[in-house]
Amino acid sequence: MTILTVCEFGMNRSRRLAEHLSSLGYNTLYGGVREPRDVLQEKISTADVIISVHPKITEKLMLFDLGEKRIISLDVPDVYEQPGWNPSSAQNWMRARETSVYPKLIEQIDKYLPLQP
Repeated sequence: MTILTVCEFGMNRSRRLAEHLSSLGYNTLYGGVREPRDVLQEKISTADVIISVHPKITEKLMLFDLGEKRIISLDVPDVYEQPGWNPSSAQNWMRARETSVYPKLIEQIDKYLPLQP
């Protein structure tokens, strides 16, 4: 079974979630809704399960041919989307993601484990 994790650009939230699932033994891909359409569509076609990191991403995924894929929609905004986040107080974006965003990804996906198509 192949799991595709999707965020906005396919660089942070989806990658981290894919790494977590891979460490649990799942075959994973990651991507972003802003990737070239054909690139993301190929990943979607390969996947058995698609995990969106946020409802806004899920809405954008609906513009693709999803077939009968299982879609899991998490609700984890990126650092800059979170209420109260002040860019002047977060000198290190990665540190902010490590302490705020990534733990929420793990917490939310763990509720769905073990994953089934």
